[in-house]
Amino acid sequence: MKISAILLAAGKSTRFGENKLLTEINGEQMYMHCVKCISDIDLLEKIIVTQYDEIEKALHGTDFKVIRNSNHELGLSHSVSLGINGSGDADAYLFLVCDQPYLKRETVVKLIEKFIESDRSIACVKSNNRTGNPCIFSKTYKENLLSLTGDCGGKQIINENKDDVLFVEVNDEKELEDIDTK
Repeated sequence: MKISAILLAAGKSTRFGENKLLTEINGEQMYMHCVKCISDIDLLEKIIVTQYDEIEKALHGTDFKVIRNSNHELGLSHSVSLGINGSGDADAYLFLVCDQPYLKRETVVKLIEKFIESDRSIACVKSNNRTGNPCIFSKTYKENLLSLTGDCGGKQIINENKDDVLFVEVNDEKELEDIDTK
């Protein structure tokens, strides 16, 4: 199965007060934790959607395709569309947000493996009753994803299609933590 990874790194960090993605956590900028988490996973392609020069420069010359989001004010949905439209002939899209520095490679691999083994068209991680990112959507939902507007991501599609969602349990809920404030 051909899966394109789309890393979302174009947010404004309003609640954080500065570009949180460049903030160091455990000696690395926050977004790099996500980049390294998938760097050696066999995927069709690895795309990062960002508005930040620093991220684009840091990933220049790597196997990550950088797509610039010059209209980040259009919200998360615009980054989702840019990532999908900038991807190749994928069977599915793996979405990751770059403000989850505690996400583990093993979790992403488990999510991908369980998705491929299942008969479901959507998969997302879950800990206790909390669902979150990363998540995978088959190309069956491509038009649904492209029709999102504003600061809305795939959660709406997940909620509308729960019978087609595989929930993959994560042992450590901290992995689902996204950093929004200092």
